[in-house]
Amino acid sequence: MEFGDNLGKSGVSKIVASFVTIAVVVLLIMAGPAQAFTLSFDGISNASPKQGEIISFIAKLSIESNEFMNLNPIDLYDDESGKTLCTFTPDGKNTTECVGIGITNLENGTSANGTGYGYGYEYYQDYGYGYGPHTGYNGNYVYNVTIDTSKLSTGTYNLILKTLQAGDYTYYTHNPLTITILADTQQHADTPTVTIEEGKTEVVFNQNSSNVQEIVVNSSILSSTEITLNMSSLLNTTDSTVNVTNAINLTRETTSSEYTAEIPAGTVISGPDGWDGSIVLPTVESNSAVSLSGADTQVVVKMGGDFELNFSNPIKISLSGMSGKSAAWARDGVSHNINTTCDADDPTGVINPILPRECYNNTGSDLVIWTYHFTEFAAYTASAAVATTTTQSNSYGTPRKMAAPITPADTPAPSDTTTGTPETTGQNVGGGSFLTGFVVGVGDLVKNPISWVVIAAVVIIGGGAIALRFRKNPGKSKNGKKSRSKKSRAKDEDLDADMD
Repeated sequence: MEFGDNLGKSGVSKIVASFVTIAVVVLLIMAGPAQAFTLSFDGISNASPKQGEIISFIAKLSIESNEFMNLNPIDLYDDESGKTLCTFTPDGKNTTECVGIGITNLENGTSANGTGYGYGYEYYQDYGYGYGPHTGYNGNYVYNVTIDTSKLSTGTYNLILKTLQAGDYTYYTHNPLTITILADTQQHADTPTVTIEEGKTEVVFNQNSSNVQEIVVNSSILSSTEITLNMSSLLNTTDSTVNVTNAINLTRETTSSEYTAEIPAGTVISGPDGWDGSIVLPTVESNSAVSLSGADTQVVVKMGGDFELNFSNPIKISLSGMSGKSAAWARDGVSHNINTTCDADDPTGVINPILPRECYNNTGSDLVIWTYHFTEFAAYTASAAVATTTTQSNSYGTPRKMAAPITPADTPAPSDTTTGTPETTGQNVGGGSFLTGFVVGVGDLVKNPISWVVIAAVVIIGGGAIALRFRKNPGKSKNGKKSRSKKSRAKDEDLDADMD
């Protein structure tokens, strides 16, 4: 009998049915969930209103035809603060006090009570799928939402809609709606070039700022006025970092000069613990803000703030009109010369995030500094070759002393004789201290001309003594006996003959 005969028609049918079922299940899995349920926003009137303005936008809830869902009320939720601003039913009736927020139902779907099947299982982003009873809501629900911003605090709000299905499954809008409520002194960065307006002291940079390429403080604003870039809505409070996805130029214009900082795309900015995500835009300070011994400071530009901000990529800083000047940076009243020269073909190839973190070169009429951190930067000229010192350090190590700056014209001609005393640690470790002391002693000795006479005398006397030593103790022959000259041997033979 064949295999099919043993199995019978019934068995074959069951096998075929099983394969068909498996194939259908696989196709369903590959196809993914049906987008039976969606929550979304549309048509906001103003995403960056001044506090006190009234704004509006559209909220939508859509359930596919012939699918019914049991829904709890819908929350208008701020994902930035973790607070619910308003809760309303699918037919647009408030169930909580919605301070400053109004919900108007523009379009209603269908509600039903019956038996049947519909979607009901959770699918986190925008939609759900599965089976549920043929009761609940169906169709499209559209709402006009108004917000009186005078009832809310200034700042950034990331709004989402969320609701629970009867089986405790939560549905969310896929893309949040970002709204920035501005104070009178704030301005929102939402255009490719943002020019700071008169009377504004802060520019807000958030999720709606992805198209920004340059922020400019023009000469109509006093160059010493601090303008802050507020990136708090992008701040990761866990590690105090901000990820800047787009390349941004920060520019300060004066009546005669321009100072810029270029931040490349994909740069991570790291601040100290408790950093609030704010950055001071380039600000011109008094030349006395950076003190350099024996130097004439030409300009001081503050960037970042009174604390250290570090960058994952090098930042290009340009000080116009300062070509040919020397460069320095300062923090907490301590100045540091920038001694590393950038390579013309690869400016950032000679620096790194640890040490050295800065270099400089000249580009046209500009003094250009490449750096991994923000602080105060200065351009200066050396007024004289003075015998004073300034502290040179980095934020990762102990300050060290370095000579005051000397311009190439003041640099003395090189000498044929190199002198100097090796540095010692001041720590005695076994024979190492003896060796160090010996080397230092010899170094001091050879500096004195009289020492050469003494050394020569010692060499001559010592050499003579060694020669006499060898004269009194002549070498031995190969057989171990002292070797003697022919003349000595002849005398001995004559003596032996006389004795005979």
